[in-house]
Amino acid sequence: MKLSDLLKIDVEPAIDRLKNHISEHLRPRLAELVVDTAMVQARKAGGQDTTTAEIALEASYANITRHERIMLEREASNLLIAVLMKIAGVISG
Repeated sequence: MKLSDLLKIDVEPAIDRLKNHISEHLRPRLAELVVDTAMVQARKAGGQDTTTAEIALEASYANITRHERIMLEREASNLLIAVLMKIAGVISG
């Protein structure tokens, strides 16, 4: 038996978790940000000071990116742990 066969892991659960997260959390949050961005642009076009609102929007976009990166890193770590556990199982017999 090849080592590559022993180390095959099922990535489908991780992919399913990411898909669910995107559809349940990310898409609605992005939709909110699009609306918020349009509102800030409309206020700005109307001559209102939108400095604070623009800073808040930038922070919201940055937080989404950070959160998604953390989630992807967590899934990658979980997959690595699964591979290491398989290796340990092979070694221990």
